Amino acid sequence: MEVILRPVTALMGRLSYPKKMLLIFVTFLIPLFVYMALLIGQFSTQIKTAELEQTGLDYIQAVRQVYQHLPQHRGMTNAYLNGAEEFKPRILAKREQLDKDLTSIDRLDAQLGEQLGVQSDWRTIRTEWMSLRARAFDGPASEVFASHTALIARVYKLFEKLSQNSGLVLDPALSSSAIIDVLVSRLPNVTEYLGQARGMGSGIAARRGI
Repeated sequence: MEVILRPVTALMGRLSYPKKMLLIFVTFLIPLFVYMALLIGQFSTQIKTAELEQTGLDYIQAVRQVYQHLPQHRGMTNAYLNGAEEFKPRILAKREQLDKDLTSIDRLDAQLGEQLGVQSDWRTIRTEWMSLRARAFDGPASEVFASHTALIARVYKLFEKLSQNSGLVLDPALSSSAIIDVLVSRLPNVTEYLGQARGMGSGIAARRGI
């Protein structure tokens, strides 16, 4: 300790009083600047994380519309293919709604898709929907129903990927993490199981038999 203090004492002895005060001030100021820089860096990281999470939520909210309307289209189409032709106008109206949903997501994907790493996923979903849309009135009921279900499962996978890539699943707040788990994972799963049951029920009711 004495070896360290000796040159410091010698230096202070050669300096005038104003220079000594300046040296002491600078010595205390450097750690303060370092701490402030670290603090600013931490705040900047938190802000970027929050912005990315919000981006993910915006995309998920848009995709949720498709996830809601696709099962409705599946159920009505299944009823139509099993003989309930009165469903056709409602199916066409639902398709217009889905087309609007897709157009909205197209705009969002152009802005955020690359950042979230989901552009190819969304393009695949869109392509599969257009293919299903073109043959839904002509294919076997069971096949069309299965194609709807596979497409809905792909949309669910998009939910999961958006949640992971935006950092929502990594949110350190326990309450936020629980809400995200319900919105992104549990609730969509329950909704889809109910949608499958409702869609099958529509077909059974249309043909008046199992």
